Amino acid sequence: MQLKKLLATISLLSLVLGLVVVIPDYAQSQQPLGPQAGCTLRTDVKWENSTINKGTPANEGNYGQAWSTICLIDTIQFAIRWLFLIIVIIAVILIVIASLLWLTAAGNEEQTKRARGLITAAAVGIAIAAIAYMVPSIVRYILGV
Repeated sequence: MQLKKLLATISLLSLVLGLVVVIPDYAQSQQPLGPQAGCTLRTDVKWENSTINKGTPANEGNYGQAWSTICLIDTIQFAIRWLFLIIVIIAVILIVIASLLWLTAAGNEEQTKRARGLITAAAVGIAIAAIAYMVPSIVRYILGV
């Protein structure tokens, strides 16, 4: 039961953090004035057989109206990298806590079972985070972007 609450809390925290980071940043990069009011890239973005380097302001190069999409890709990459890092840190903390529970169990089956559940939850969290980290690259590959 506590494991479900922990997973629900981590999921909710990730969702809220995503909404707090991604949506305002995306809205800010989508100025109605067009590319001249766009974003400055925080990551390298591959676009149509070229790479737009980190720090490049929108309106540079011959990308025209594609800058809104390029800024969106940059924002998603930036948010996913941070979320991945946060999830991995939480998973490592869970593994450390579970290890301490297991070490101090002294034969208590319930505490050992709880420790195993935490380690399993951390492993599942890392696997889900790794898959989420790879999805944008796979989508870009499929779309040829």
